Amino acid sequence: MSLSPPKSASNPQALEETVMDLILSTLDKKSAGLNPDDPLFSGLARFDSFSLMEFVLRLEEAFSIDIPDEDLDPDIFHSVKTIMAYVQRRLGKVT
Repeated sequence: MSLSPPKSASNPQALEETVMDLILSTLDKKSAGLNPDDPLFSGLARFDSFSLMEFVLRLEEAFSIDIPDEDLDPDIFHSVKTIMAYVQRRLGKVT
């Protein structure tokens, strides 16, 4: 699946859609009812260490950001909302 980055990462809806698409494509799932607050290490979406690294690479490419190793924290990658907040901080677009 080829994903195009949102026109503006400051658009919360576009950002949320892109992050959710990246998660679902990483986990090879269809739109399976993932909610922005759902934990990504349990429940419906289950990241393990390999899928998390694949997701991070996709996230870096989609938003043209570098994610340093020290930021590979379960709190940052807890849910779609926490990832969105992180991406906005990395881009300097805190809302």
